[in-house]
Amino acid sequence: FSEDFLNLNRRIIIHSGITEVKWLKGMCSVTSLSLPNTLKKIGARAFEGYSELSTITIPGNVIEIDPTAFIPNESGSKLKEILVENDNECFKSINGILYDSEEKTLMCCPSGYNDEVNIPNTVEDIRAYAFFYCTNLKSVIIPESVTKVGTSASTSRHRHFRI
Repeated sequence: FSEDFLNLNRRIIIHSGITEVKWLKGMCSVTSLSLPNTLKKIGARAFEGYSELSTITIPGNVIEIDPTAFIPNESGSKLKEILVENDNECFKSINGILYDSEEKTLMCCPSGYNDEVNIPNTVEDIRAYAFFYCTNLKSVIIPESVTKVGTSASTSRHRHFRI
């Protein structure tokens, strides 16, 4: 294959009009992803195994994100930040970590995140799979406000959770 062909296949553009993204299997070499403003739902395992993607930006119209949307494969991923467009009324990003817009639910820490996570005192719920395969975290500080931690919120490899 030519280098142009390989580079073309490392970038995905999902065109306007698409309202839901489901599992896009076999895209592990993708480094760039463009999501349309028409997108409303990111489904189960939508970006599973996208091991080379370092950043993803959630468009303003997205109202639903499945807890398993960003689960990496067992080899992990380079996803270091999940950003959210400013006009999104349902979600927000703080330091590259995905929260609901009211900062009551920590939705997802990207598996390639490699810093300390200091969860805001407003968070009450850590969603299922929120820290799945986040093996490079320096520490996670969980405030007393957290009353619910979802199924498989972390892996057995975590050694750095503090309350």
